[in-house]
Amino acid sequence: MSNEQRRILGEDTVEVTETISPEGYFSRVKNAFGGILFGFLLFIAAFIVLFWNEWRADIGAIAETAVEIKADAAASSEHENMLVSLTGPLTTEENISDDMFLKEGNFLGLKRKVEMYAWVEDADTQQNKNKNGTTTKKTTYRYSKKWVLNPAKTGSFNKPEGHENPPEKTIPDTEVKSSQAKIGLYNIDLNKTGVPGYKKIDLTNEVLKTEMLAPSTPVPPQTQTIQGNMLTTTIPKPVNYNNPVLTGGYLFQGTGTLVNPNVGDMRISFESSTPGVTVTMIGKLNGDTIDEFKDEHNNKVFSLTIGSKEQAVEGMKAAHQAWTWGLRVAGFFMMVIGLNMIFAPISAVLSFLPFIGNFSKSLIGTIILVVSIVLSLLTIGISLLIQNIVLLILLCVMIFLLVVGVFVTALIMIKKYSKQT
Repeated sequence: MSNEQRRILGEDTVEVTETISPEGYFSRVKNAFGGILFGFLLFIAAFIVLFWNEWRADIGAIAETAVEIKADAAASSEHENMLVSLTGPLTTEENISDDMFLKEGNFLGLKRKVEMYAWVEDADTQQNKNKNGTTTKKTTYRYSKKWVLNPAKTGSFNKPEGHENPPEKTIPDTEVKSSQAKIGLYNIDLNKTGVPGYKKIDLTNEVLKTEMLAPSTPVPPQTQTIQGNMLTTTIPKPVNYNNPVLTGGYLFQGTGTLVNPNVGDMRISFESSTPGVTVTMIGKLNGDTIDEFKDEHNNKVFSLTIGSKEQAVEGMKAAHQAWTWGLRVAGFFMMVIGLNMIFAPISAVLSFLPFIGNFSKSLIGTIILVVSIVLSLLTIGISLLIQNIVLLILLCVMIFLLVVGVFVTALIMIKKYSKQT
């Protein structure tokens, strides 16, 4: 696509090429040595992350032990301050609105999302190594107009000229939550738990405060009519055309249209959570309220999810597994990056030799990869073994017997060899 085609589509392309002349042989060696300390710290941190990760408590397993209580009956006093779970419809009798455009309604929560049509910068950098040892870096900046929730500041662009965004949105995003939510007899603080089950609202004049909107069609002019001997003048209600207009399922405010917007125009949508959805609350019983539960190891359990207790527990366990594997992968890559930074000076010193430099870099990279895999598996294994004392003792006994067996076998062979000679 040519630059002219991009401009027709509301896009612009600016290419900026820089030649980094100091990035020669000695500069690379200097930078490589400078990264050793950070690489060492990253390498040590990898062990900490991998070891600690295996000791994280599975909150789903703790939640599974929660005592089930009925939502429509008072719990026994013996369950006070204990970990409990209750399942039932999440309700509220309160009516709320966004205090601007929506009429009050029976909602658990409301979200107003305001998007601005604004310039967006995307950068693509390519780096090439030259024959003389220097490096050429070419960065291509592409600018396009998109609907975004958080428009970028113009000053952050590589080329601000011609890509000016307004300083901020004139209508803010907001979320309103009911303060009277309940599951049966028990109060639920949605500010702590969050609101489940948000869905987009279909905007119509029935749910909107029409006095806050501009008309979608022009207002008729002032008219005069004669009724008998009386002259009647009809004056239309004053209209603020700076207010949003309902169009295409959005409230639109700006100088363009929803289909053909200008930079700075805004479109507004709403999401709501309606009462009646079946949820499970897990936490500490505190009278007629459910609060955050902490066990003896300070593990926290406080969850409001759609569905049954079994579904809530399975979701927690799945999240724990995802985090466990995510941190294992993160720890492994921390180790790889750390070792690469530690041994980077070797590759930098040999980089001026075309064949040896490339070969050494590949060889060191392969060794680092293998070492990182072995050390990561060992760290994970040792952490798991320490948690299982019996298995650890058995392993130590087996290693001791193996060492003793090898030592005794070696002594027998030495003695037999000495007799033969």
